[in-house]
Amino acid sequence: MRPITKTLLGIGTHIIPLTTYGEVGVSYASDVATIVKPLANKDIVTSVIATISSSTSGNFLYPADALLVTTTANTVFTVIQYGD
Repeated sequence: MRPITKTLLGIGTHIIPLTTYGEVGVSYASDVATIVKPLANKDIVTSVIATISSSTSGNFLYPADALLVTTTANTVFTVIQYGD
């Protein structure tokens, strides 16, 4: 598994494209609590599959094209896709 690591600066919403669409399962972790929403289409921010509560880590078992991550401060966000 090759993790995707992104440095997210400041308060805001960030889109993190996933490397393999259709693979089920993602784990993620960050330095600060984030709200994560898997997206069916990385180019359409309203294509939310689910909303995951604010936390510093989590996982889900949906096939997704990208993650919509809302941060409250600077953070390093790491994603691991199970099928990768």
